[in-house]
Amino acid sequence: MRHACFVSLLFALAGPWVPNLAAVRAAAVVVTNRTNGTVEFRLRAAHGPYADPDFQAKSGPRPFNDYKLVSGEVRPIAVLGPVELEFPSLAGAKHYLLEPNTVSYFGEFANGVDLEQVSFTGGEETVPDAPLAEMLEGIPPGYDVEFNRRAALAPLAVIPVKILVDDNEAARQEIWQQRLTRRLEIASQILARACRVRFKVVAFDRWETTDKVTDFVELLGEFEHRVDPGPAKVAIGFASQFEQPDGPTKLGGVRGPFRRHCLVREWPNKIVTEAERLEVLVHELAHLLCATHSPEPDSVMRPILGDGRARARNFRIQIDPANALILHLVGEELRVRNIYGLSELSTTTKLQLARIYAELEKVLPNDPAASQFRDFVRFSLAQSTRREEVVLLEATRRVLTAVTEVLQSTAPPPATEAGAATEAALANGPAGDALTSRLVRTAARAARGTPPQIQRLALFLGLALALDDTNSLAGVAELRKIAETIDDEGSRRVRSSYLSRATMLDRTDLVSEFFFAAALTAALGPTQGENLGLVRLTSPAREAQGFSFAQYAAQRAGGHLAKFLAEQSPEHWGWLDRFAVADVMPRIDELPEKVTPSDFDARYGGPSDARFQEVRQRIDVRIGLLPAYRSEAAAD
Repeated sequence: MRHACFVSLLFALAGPWVPNLAAVRAAAVVVTNRTNGTVEFRLRAAHGPYADPDFQAKSGPRPFNDYKLVSGEVRPIAVLGPVELEFPSLAGAKHYLLEPNTVSYFGEFANGVDLEQVSFTGGEETVPDAPLAEMLEGIPPGYDVEFNRRAALAPLAVIPVKILVDDNEAARQEIWQQRLTRRLEIASQILARACRVRFKVVAFDRWETTDKVTDFVELLGEFEHRVDPGPAKVAIGFASQFEQPDGPTKLGGVRGPFRRHCLVREWPNKIVTEAERLEVLVHELAHLLCATHSPEPDSVMRPILGDGRARARNFRIQIDPANALILHLVGEELRVRNIYGLSELSTTTKLQLARIYAELEKVLPNDPAASQFRDFVRFSLAQSTRREEVVLLEATRRVLTAVTEVLQSTAPPPATEAGAATEAALANGPAGDALTSRLVRTAARAARGTPPQIQRLALFLGLALALDDTNSLAGVAELRKIAETIDDEGSRRVRSSYLSRATMLDRTDLVSEFFFAAALTAALGPTQGENLGLVRLTSPAREAQGFSFAQYAAQRAGGHLAKFLAEQSPEHWGWLDRFAVADVMPRIDELPEKVTPSDFDARYGGPSDARFQEVRQRIDVRIGLLPAYRSEAAAD
């Protein structure tokens, strides 16, 4: 039985909106031994400061630092710049120049043991749009020696953890506390060897689960909603309510780097061994520290766990070289300063992570993890400077203002003493799908004049704020700051007087769903956008009205539009000046409505169920046939 590891990669910009922009140049070389024996080698700086700041801090500089790797060992080594590696061979000493933030491995070749090197260039596509690239030109080349010296002397970073079990845990409290604390300690020791970061238990608790929730994704959402990680930074939940699985299933999950909740299954030993549980925990904690999936079959970061490897007598949990480099870079920053979110990592570290993800994406084309982690970093990079933040805020504010002005000009709010006159004014002004089309055209004009990525973000963020008076964007951790900065309750109250006039397919509810999903997709990517949209549609507050596949279709259509614009060149966005609802919103006839939670479980199972996917596919086919997505439709 194999178990898929779930990572719903909804990356969070926790912490301050304006990140630390210090030109941190943490660097390392990762060396691994893929021979059957032990390898000895030496390192020294190729030029400038000596290579190993940890050794230098304790003993002073030496011409060479000596290292030894046993078979299979992966070793990240902090450096201050390029280093020279020397190792003995039958033909005499061999020398290689290693650039910082590269991976090298010893292997057995036809001419004996030799060294192969891997660099992570990632291509130009990993560099953000022009404004940020121009900012980076002002950063001098090389690595921040002082940062690396401080990192060498800094103690291990400690991440406080709250451990929780659900109400189905059968063991006595002292038993499960001891068992799970020990497991976390071992997992922490494994990670500490790669990144000098450890996890420490500071609290225990239980949480009540909803018995009818058996889907892992839903339970993770419930865990996030019900559990406050405080006083810790991370809450790790161990869920025991699942029945024995029939086929591949999810063993654990987090929603991306630096998130505050992690959930893993706690099945009996006859289903999952303690070694397998430990491997899952290491895997998920590594995701929290930015590690992603690896193609290496013996890596703890392989996409599929529970494949029987951990049951072998000689099994050893290992981190592959690429993820060892990721963990080292992130760990160095965690040890030097407090970091609460991906946005607070230095720009240079995020650029390096993006390059590593790009290479992993090439070798794992069918696994979305590396691509999504890369999207997380690129989105964060797009907002890594105050200049970028100001541009995005101002562009979004322009869109919000422009849309509000059109709403006010077309329909005055109800008046307490002029009901008849107001009713006449409402009847005479534009309304319905025509008004929504006009609002999008207005928003598109207001967003122009900014870099393409910011232009697209501002367009959909502004529309989502303007056409939804429930403040939904502020409920998304990644977008809360921007929503609270440019919008307020008074403005929403004013806009609510007009929103009943704007429709899609003559329905007001579809408008907010469409632009909410478009904003999430533009900001967080298609997968995260759909996941958060489904959370909104299945929230407890909506149980009474039931699940609406029409609203889900509006979300799919909004997300598709945002993705479509991302794939187009900005010079082809002129068709937005002719925007019409009918061009981007599919028909909703024969789509089920008001599906109760019990009926939904019985008829559709969940988002991953084939029955749900059949309806999703039907909606997507309708979207693909819309005028906006025919090849000639977007041409000016």
